Amino acid sequence: VHKMKVFITLLLASATMAMKDMEKEDGGICLDSDILGAICVAETPLAEKIPAAMEACVGQTVATMRQSTVGKGKGKGKGKGKGKGKGKGKGKGNNNGNACPSIDEIMAMVEEEFADDMCVLQEIGWIDAEGNDNNATISEDMATLPNEVQAGVTQEKIDQCVADAAAKWAEDPMAEQCADAYTDEEKQTMEEMFSHVVNYKCFTATFDAACKDFVRSAYIEPIVASLGNGNSNGNSNGNSNGKGKGKGKGKGKGKGKGKGKGKVNA
Repeated sequence: VHKMKVFITLLLASATMAMKDMEKEDGGICLDSDILGAICVAETPLAEKIPAAMEACVGQTVATMRQSTVGKGKGKGKGKGKGKGKGKGKGKGNNNGNACPSIDEIMAMVEEEFADDMCVLQEIGWIDAEGNDNNATISEDMATLPNEVQAGVTQEKIDQCVADAAAKWAEDPMAEQCADAYTDEEKQTMEEMFSHVVNYKCFTATFDAACKDFVRSAYIEPIVASLGNGNSNGNSNGNSNGKGKGKGKGKGKGKGKGKGKGKVNA
C-alpha cells in the first residue's frame, strides 16, 4: 500500500511541478482557488451549475476513471499468481518482486483521489458517464467567461504543461524501475490514466492562472491605484497649507518691532 501511494504521489507531483513551471507570479493575491473561481464565473451559467453539482455529489462516488481507461483486458494481467514461484515467474507482469503497485491498485487510488472532481465534472456535463470529454458543453460554458479568462486558457498552454509533466515523470527512478513490471495492455491503461489526470490538473492550473490575472487587472489594480491617488492628494494639500501659515506670521512680527525701536532713540 505504501509503495502504491508513493507511485501515485510521484505521478501527481510530476503534474504539480509542471504546473508550477507554467504559472506566473500571483502578484500577492492570497485568495484560494475556490474564491478566485467564484469571482471569475460570477454572472455565468457556471455560477449556478457548479454549486448544484457539488451539492448533488455529496456522498457519491463516480468511478469514471476506471470505466474510461481499463475496459479490455481487465483481470488478465500476467504475473498475478500465474507465474512460477508465487508470482515471480519470468516475463512481464511480475511487478518487479512486488516493488511496483498493481494496475488495479493504481486505478483504485486514482479513483479515490479524484472521485469528487469527476462527479462534479459529470454533473455539469463536461464529461460523460465513461469519463470522456464533452467538448461542446465545455466550449459553450467557457465562452460565457470574461474575455481575459478565455484568452488565458489556451490548448497550447495545457499541452505544454502535460508534456512537461510527462517528461518529469519519465525522469523519475521509479518509472524506470517499473517499466517492465506491466503488460502492454496495462501500460496502455496507465498512459490513458496519466493523460486523464494530468490534462485535468493542467487545465485547472491554467484556469487558475488566467483567473488570477483577471482578478488582479479588473479589481485589485484599480483599487490600489485609487488608494494611491487619494494619499497623494492629501499630502499635497497638507503641505501647501502649512507653508502659507508659517510665512504670514513671520513677516508681520519682524517688521513691526524694528520700526518702533528706531523712533524712540531719536
